[in-house]
Amino acid sequence: MIPVSEVIDFLSELAPERYILEWDNSGLQVGDNNASISKILVSLDIDLEVAREAVNKNCDMIISHHPLIFKPLKQVISSDQTGKIVSYLIKNDIVLYSAHTNLDIAPGGLNDYLAQRLDIQDVSVLGAEGRLNFYKLAVFVPISHFTDIREAILDEGAGFTGNYSHSSFAVKGQGSFKPLSGSKPYQGEKNRFNEVQEYRLETIVSEDHLQAVENRLREVHPYEEVALDIYPLENNKQPYGPGRIGVLNEEMMVDNFLQYVKEKLNLSAVKFTGEGRRTVKKIALCSGSGGDYIQQAVQKGADLFLTGDIKFHQAQQAGQQGIVVVDAGHYGTEIIVKDLLLKKIKNGLPELQTAVSEVNTNPWNKI
Repeated sequence: MIPVSEVIDFLSELAPERYILEWDNSGLQVGDNNASISKILVSLDIDLEVAREAVNKNCDMIISHHPLIFKPLKQVISSDQTGKIVSYLIKNDIVLYSAHTNLDIAPGGLNDYLAQRLDIQDVSVLGAEGRLNFYKLAVFVPISHFTDIREAILDEGAGFTGNYSHSSFAVKGQGSFKPLSGSKPYQGEKNRFNEVQEYRLETIVSEDHLQAVENRLREVHPYEEVALDIYPLENNKQPYGPGRIGVLNEEMMVDNFLQYVKEKLNLSAVKFTGEGRRTVKKIALCSGSGGDYIQQAVQKGADLFLTGDIKFHQAQQAGQQGIVVVDAGHYGTEIIVKDLLLKKIKNGLPELQTAVSEVNTNPWNKI
């Protein structure tokens, strides 16, 4: 058993709260943050059938993509469907946590996973909802600890820039200091001016890794007083948003790409606009309801935009602008979130048991 708070800390690293869009309500929905759990059920949605499935599978926590509660509840009563589910979860000591737009947006989250499933390369953000700040971190370290300190902070998440990781720069120089009464210097003598050989180590850190990197640095650094500088960078702000755009390895006919999508996402059918015999290579996508990102896809030169919940007039306008739009359904583009969550939890929290919801929460039937 592990504390719910530890699971939430892990999920907050996977899908940081800063990515939650204003209208969304991701996070802990029901349950005790101080409780302990042993088995998690992952699900796209949360309804009464999923809640009962959690009980039947001996799960004490559900992690869903779509939140149960979007707006503040005025009452929790059995005649209300949401109230009924909340009451059932509480009575059965089941914790509910939802990672929605933050998981859509986060690097390595649902949209990146959707692009990965379709083998789309050179992926970047389609439409920016905000920008992630970066910082320059500079620290002075003794020669004896240089390799260990560099390795520790880079493994903690520093040094990521574009498609590169573990980036840093170091230069050797001479440091000076005078330890006063009450100090415990790692090197040098008290009450005496000392000069020592040190490295100035520099790297770049995003705001979502800054605190963890600084904490790790202080853990491994031998100095009593760590000489550390952190500078905000105005020339490096990384856009973030729920959509992605990239390219296929080779051009494909629209008809062939549609069959490819159906195979990779296990779909029986998709809707599309335009001519099936034209070729496409530059692909934009957005899981769930992404109709609002059609214009960004057009502006960035996408040949095709894949999403769900496309409205009639959105499809018409897209056709007039020469971009193929594929509506694979809200459910169809997001059901893979269960695979994503399962992989992440098994890798990051291996001590927990896991189960995948088998409930079909797709409200649409086809004939």
